[in-house]
Amino acid sequence: MNLAITCESDFWNENTINEIADECVRNVFNEFKLNPDEEDIEICFLFTTDDEIQLINRTYRGIDKATNVLSFPAFAPDDIPLGKESSCHCHEHCECEDDHCECDTECECECCDDEPCVLGSIAVAYETTAREAEEQGKTFGDHLRHLIIHSLLHLLGYDHIDSEEAKRMEDKEIKILKKMGISDPYQ
Repeated sequence: MNLAITCESDFWNENTINEIADECVRNVFNEFKLNPDEEDIEICFLFTTDDEIQLINRTYRGIDKATNVLSFPAFAPDDIPLGKESSCHCHEHCECEDDHCECDTECECECCDDEPCVLGSIAVAYETTAREAEEQGKTFGDHLRHLIIHSLLHLLGYDHIDSEEAKRMEDKEIKILKKMGISDPYQ
């Protein structure tokens, strides 16, 4: 697992956000019985300001306002490459019929390059996150953890478009946060 973390504002403490992002990813992966140290994936994080997230929101979603967090999954829910056997079909590029071919035929599969698979990107705005935490009577750290977990679930195919999906996603968030010692964010 590789976390590509970019901090674009002095509001954020880089050491703290690195620790929190890692903690959240590990807890989410544990919930799905995935080992983050064995998954060859990358998750990109951008910790930024309201102004920057407003620009991102306007550019990619057509909504001209700041928000707390944005998630950009790289895969459709059925194509998420976690916890699955390799999807490599290298042997299809050679004349062997052995699934574990070791011939010198050059593989053209995307899965065989040396780069980790990018699961998606998450952007978090400091000011909105801080304001919401204060308004909701939560610590900044607890609220940030909730937002990151919420976003990670989006990268894993969860959504809240309808009430059934929203309930499923909220239940998963609550369960993960409880294991982290964080109260139900929806109460």
